[in-house]
Amino acid sequence: MIQRRTIGRLAREAGVGVETIRFYERRGVLPRPPRPADGGYRHYDDEAVRILRYVRLAQALGFTLKDVEQLLARVGDGPGAFCGAVRETAEAKLTIVEAELAALAAQQERLQTFLTGCRARATTGTCPVLADFASHSGGGHVVRA
Repeated sequence: MIQRRTIGRLAREAGVGVETIRFYERRGVLPRPPRPADGGYRHYDDEAVRILRYVRLAQALGFTLKDVEQLLARVGDGPGAFCGAVRETAEAKLTIVEAELAALAAQQERLQTFLTGCRARATTGTCPVLADFASHSGGGHVVRA
């Protein structure tokens, strides 16, 4: 049996806010159900819950809303095409994450090296950062710690 739910119930079931649902409707990510002729509440079906849960999962994996929109547009292309598009998008995101991790590891190493130098210097000596800054900025004065 297909469940029909109000926007509030849909929000609770999908773990999102009502305003998020309205935003997704405006963006076309989630189809807006028709308003009943009697002016009552719009009702959402099971597919709306599936879409919202998919969006949340995709965003947790680092997909942007634009990625999600592009992928949802591929659903009608068949399961193989959709799954292939999701895999390609995930592979591209993984490449980005790996590059970001490498950059962070390099930054971590630079910071560790810097802190090793800072800890080793005398407490009354010239701060190496300020000395380096002064030598590159053309400034004549060096701040002492």
